[in-house]
Amino acid sequence: MDDDDFDQVSQILFDGVDSLSYIGQPGTLIPITENTRAVLCSEDFNNVIIVATRFGQGRCLVFAHNSYTNIFLNDETEDQDFVENYRKWLARGYDAEFVSINDADSMDDVAQDDKILIWNGHDTKNDVFISDLCAYLEHGGALICGATAWGWLQINDDKLLSDFPFTRFCDYIGVKITDNYIDCPNPIPFQPELVAFKNVYHVVQNLVNDPNNIKYLTIVASAIKDVDDKLSCVPVETLQTIVMNANRDIIPSSKCPIQDASCREQSKGICSILCVLPGIKAPSVMDFPGDFDQLPRIETNIKCHIQSNFSDWFSTGMKEDIQTAECFNDYKSMRLRFLLGYYVAAGIPIQIEVLDQVGATGWSVRIGCHTDDLKDCDELRRWPYISVCKSLASKNVRLSSAFGGLLFLESPDGDMNSITVRLHHVILTPTYDLTDPNRTITWQSRRHHAQGLWADIAGRHIVFNVPSQSVLHLDSNQLDRVLQFWDAVVLAHHELRGTEPKHRERIVCDEQPSFGYMHSGYPIVTGMDVSDPHAEGFILNGNELEKNGAWGLFHEIGHNLQRDSWTYDGTDEVTITLTLIKRQTLYTKDICGRSK
Repeated sequence: MDDDDFDQVSQILFDGVDSLSYIGQPGTLIPITENTRAVLCSEDFNNVIIVATRFGQGRCLVFAHNSYTNIFLNDETEDQDFVENYRKWLARGYDAEFVSINDADSMDDVAQDDKILIWNGHDTKNDVFISDLCAYLEHGGALICGATAWGWLQINDDKLLSDFPFTRFCDYIGVKITDNYIDCPNPIPFQPELVAFKNVYHVVQNLVNDPNNIKYLTIVASAIKDVDDKLSCVPVETLQTIVMNANRDIIPSSKCPIQDASCREQSKGICSILCVLPGIKAPSVMDFPGDFDQLPRIETNIKCHIQSNFSDWFSTGMKEDIQTAECFNDYKSMRLRFLLGYYVAAGIPIQIEVLDQVGATGWSVRIGCHTDDLKDCDELRRWPYISVCKSLASKNVRLSSAFGGLLFLESPDGDMNSITVRLHHVILTPTYDLTDPNRTITWQSRRHHAQGLWADIAGRHIVFNVPSQSVLHLDSNQLDRVLQFWDAVVLAHHELRGTEPKHRERIVCDEQPSFGYMHSGYPIVTGMDVSDPHAEGFILNGNELEKNGAWGLFHEIGHNLQRDSWTYDGTDEVTITLTLIKRQTLYTKDICGRSK
């Protein structure tokens, strides 16, 4: 089947059929390689529900919901014309019987001649079965398969999508299955204009000649963000050419924010490409989150051990051969993050060796604390997403960031999970931890020798991520004083709430929060002005805080600690004000509890 014939596949499959019944909330698929074609989208070309593939001499159709596989085994389906079109295309016009392989343990048990195999991807197959299934396709076989990835993840909440065997099969045949889910009309109309882009490979090739095509950049942005890895079907040089041809109008900065809607869309596309290109720096990275004038000392062969017991982001803050971090967290649905005390320079690839894991699988590595996604913002003062994450499923992981940032490990859910890794090509960064008995000596060393651009300053109940230059002038006594103040703020909220803190609140200073000037969440995100040590509102100025407080951050911490039991509809801001009044009463006492 040549390209021209394959380009007609969606028209063939929907010949005489104008829609498909809505069976359940589907996920989305991404046709990656030149041997795939988008067949059906729902309302948007990024919402692909059906993909056709040619694999060797065989043909395969992938659905973004496993229930669609059942209609081919049901003689009374209301989509009978649709089913017959699929039978003709897969069997090349010959009569063929649909046969389920859901219960088969081996391909040796499957009748294959004049058959179209049906596989509900939630019926797990081992690697040998999947390998034999691929061989069957390569030799001219026909397969219909499907899965609901977001549903599988709900059932297997301790797993990553990469742990799903059906995902690995789809990767092999050039289709990416995502964890997204979409709303669809019933029935789902066939709209040929939505599938005209064919696949990501075709889109990228066209972008080389038309780098400002908004539609194509949007498709690439969505695809790269969901695949969470480089597009192996596209040469790195091709992606580099697209980035180098980008207009200055689509490069965001604080001095020249992007306000035009079309330019923002193009910027998102370029940003997504930057996220997967190795060894490249993003234009304007010096503006935010920052870059080095001269490359600092790069450290390698750093061994770190992390123990996770439902912990939040945690800074070890100590340069040792073995680093252990442990605390407890009642937010059990959260991906837990541990700062390793190191920074990754923009454009410098790092390597992580996984030496040992105990407990649940699903660890990942993240570069960058600025996790706010600006895709829905009306202007861009920085690149839309500048935090990069990758699974630690393999023993040796290479990763780079065009933006640079603090280096974290993210743990899976569950008790007593641990991981031991060895880091290569990282930069020591300033960290301070109020719980470290040796913090005075450690800080004295780090403030003079650690060269990372962002710091992690931790109290017992709160952590701040600020530019390193904001804190290097502070000595240990000053940091102790201000962190004790902020710990008291968190404790005051818990006192009103009737709880004890079991995790550290986290504050991240960002050039552009995704919502408003400041927002609650994990982390709480605020503007950069509060990281200026010369400003009155500097969040680590103990004197000013004890005099005037910090109403905005008190407010957002209050949102994080609100309880539904005493926050009725429409009273979100009312109950927050009560917590602020409670905190205000502490202004009448100094940090040691004496009346002023």
